Amino acid sequence: CVAAIEPAAPFDVALVNRTECTDRWLQTIWHETLEETDAELLAVGGYGRRELFPHSDIDLIVHVEQPANVEHKIAEFLVALRESKQRVSHAVRTRAQFLDEIEKDLRTAAAYLDARTLVGQKNDAAIKAEVIGTLRRNDDGIAFVEWLINGFKQRRDRTGQSVYLLEPDVKGGHGGLRDLQAIRWAAQVRFDFDPLFETVDGVWDGLQRRELESAFECLCRIRMQLHLQNPRKTERLRFQDQEKVADAYHGSPDRAEVERLMHDFYENVRTVRKLTERSLRSWSTPPVERRPSNTSQFQIRDGALFLDDPNLPHFVFDALQILSLIHI
Repeated sequence: CVAAIEPAAPFDVALVNRTECTDRWLQTIWHETLEETDAELLAVGGYGRRELFPHSDIDLIVHVEQPANVEHKIAEFLVALRESKQRVSHAVRTRAQFLDEIEKDLRTAAAYLDARTLVGQKNDAAIKAEVIGTLRRNDDGIAFVEWLINGFKQRRDRTGQSVYLLEPDVKGGHGGLRDLQAIRWAAQVRFDFDPLFETVDGVWDGLQRRELESAFECLCRIRMQLHLQNPRKTERLRFQDQEKVADAYHGSPDRAEVERLMHDFYENVRTVRKLTERSLRSWSTPPVERRPSNTSQFQIRDGALFLDDPNLPHFVFDALQILSLIHI
């Protein structure tokens, strides 16, 4: 059941079906080994977001207050997972350890932003609120966004060579799905919204949301086919894979369709790069709201220029007022 997937299914349907199937499989094993305990099972990472691709890791966290009391049962659960030959990673934590980890390790905190309860009484919204509250405690989440910016720069530096441009990494490459996810994490921590589905006045508009959604769909479709065409996990769209993916993606493996595939890919990667760089840079500074000197029609927020009255027609701008902005 865990590996079952219909190759012709739309990527979003395939991801949901695979996630739900994996949920049922894990819950069955859990109830056979840990049902009479107070332990709780959480899905995190892409699995927590219901983005479980054919070769994705199944990332799990077990929360338990007294690990020693159920250590043997947790071991039975983990043995059953290993015997399944699925790619499963796990951690076991108490509540005190959970609070300590999200305080000192931003990678762990990011994982918990995607947490989804599979077994137990935890409220997913409450977990997320606790993580976001911790990340915002001292600086409104700016340090977390700066950490995301560092990761963005590292991916850019690591995958900027020509070999990566010709055979790009769909997930970890510059402008790939990891960069796209950085926007989503930053928006959740700084402004309590998901930019893939929502807009916020003055922060994220409808055009940006549609661009992000289009890029997400393109990259996910390509990654889905890349996984389906390979017997083991790979995120590199190698030359030999490009024809296979083009055949599944556009219905033909010929050169024209490969070029069309890669054109779509690079267009959307550029969009992700642009959105990631601009949004993270803007959200890494404290909100500042002030009025430019010598004019009453504009204000500056987060380094960007906005109309004081958004309903004001563009043609009423006074040329002298616009020129006065030069002196800001």
